[in-house]
Amino acid sequence: MAKIKLTKSAVDSAQAQAQPVEPRDTLVPGFLCKITPAGRKVFMLKYRTNVGERPKPALRLYGELTVEQTRSLAQEWLAQVRRGGDPAGTPSGRVLFPACVAGRNSGSRGRIRTGARHPAGEVEKRRHCQRG
Repeated sequence: MAKIKLTKSAVDSAQAQAQPVEPRDTLVPGFLCKITPAGRKVFMLKYRTNVGERPKPALRLYGELTVEQTRSLAQEWLAQVRRGGDPAGTPSGRVLFPACVAGRNSGSRGRIRTGARHPAGEVEKRRHCQRG
């Protein structure tokens, strides 16, 4: 889709089509508003991490924040990316737990293993660390 300055009037006037459309912002690289065929409007940010992944996480639904507030949020996320972080987490859902590294170095042939995100909290992390 064409690059335009995303404003309230630009997002309001964008119509849903048969395929999702993603008008992109001219001010912040990677900042876009995805408009689904159902008419849902979601602000997203596409960027590249230091490991080469290209996530495109949703920032907010249109209406939760103003376009300017969401653009500022996108700029904060891009600043984190420039510092080497990944504000949305890794798209593959893999994170490193220090307890896992300490318990696995001896039996894992020197490799550092990563595991799935553990929404259940610390109990699930311990189970992960015990798996071989």
